[in-house]
Amino acid sequence: MTNYRGNFLYGFIACGPYELLPEWVFDKVFCPAVETDPNTGEAKVAQVGLRRVESALLQGYRRDEIFVANPDYLSKAIGPDTKVVGINVMDPLGMAPVTTTMSPEKLSYVAMKFKR
Repeated sequence: MTNYRGNFLYGFIACGPYELLPEWVFDKVFCPAVETDPNTGEAKVAQVGLRRVESALLQGYRRDEIFVANPDYLSKAIGPDTKVVGINVMDPLGMAPVTTTMSPEKLSYVAMKFKR
């Protein structure tokens, strides 16, 4: 989960071939993880679509029953009392027009990260 350092153009790098950049460059330079509560796994910032779903759920559930988790912290966010887990991803298979243009017949970063 990243905000692309506030630069929407960095999102296009995620559509590029996985083999083009070392993963540490991708993760640290272009797509660092969002700030996350290390104890619960709750993301401090998230995409507007996730926040809209969260807001709708808060109409019928308590604040302590709902939160947006960073996928890198799922082991902390999901427990024995968890009833529902939703997943948000823009292009899990790397098949969107931009991705297939930038990574024809190659594994893109976005697809590789989702498969993990």
